[in-house]
Amino acid sequence: MNRLLLFLVLLITSEYSFSQPTSVDTTVKYFSAQYQFKMIGSDETTFDYEKNNAFFYIKDVGTGKIILKDSVRSMLPEIRFEDCNLDKIKDVLVYCAHGARANTTYYLYLADPISQSFKKVESFEELPNTTIDKNGIVQSVALYGKLGYSFYIITKDFKLKKVGTTVEVEPDDSDRIIRSEYRRVLKSLKKGNN
Repeated sequence: MNRLLLFLVLLITSEYSFSQPTSVDTTVKYFSAQYQFKMIGSDETTFDYEKNNAFFYIKDVGTGKIILKDSVRSMLPEIRFEDCNLDKIKDVLVYCAHGARANTTYYLYLADPISQSFKKVESFEELPNTTIDKNGIVQSVALYGKLGYSFYIITKDFKLKKVGTTVEVEPDDSDRIIRSEYRRVLKSLKKGNN
């Protein structure tokens, strides 16, 4: 049994070792063209919350032109594609960091079909554990002993705007209080008070 455990530990650590900078490279179709999404230099062992350690690129494969280049902080080489602004076009999430309490953050680049480009949402990487619901409300949950729920929207100029107040709750009492603040935020947005 001990040999099997040692073998599994060695296998896992050798496959997922972050002692060397790592990268991810994938090609995805957007706007009737192929785009290469590449991140170079992501490394958990040398990660610093204050300094950028990786580069993220988007290149039009057909023309060879780099259409977006960004210096980022990144612990892990991960690029995800999800529709974050409810326009039925997948946007790009680039892994930033995670904390001791699983507070995971991402950079967000919205796919803009009008300009056929990708627009970075400023400061999105500062929001931990985000979800975006069917109403376009970004919900961020910070875990720090208590739970801190905050609500945002993404404006037309690709910025975050906080709506409502941050609700801080004990893990056991969260549902009722958060539903109440969410309903208040949603009602305010529908009235146009944003």
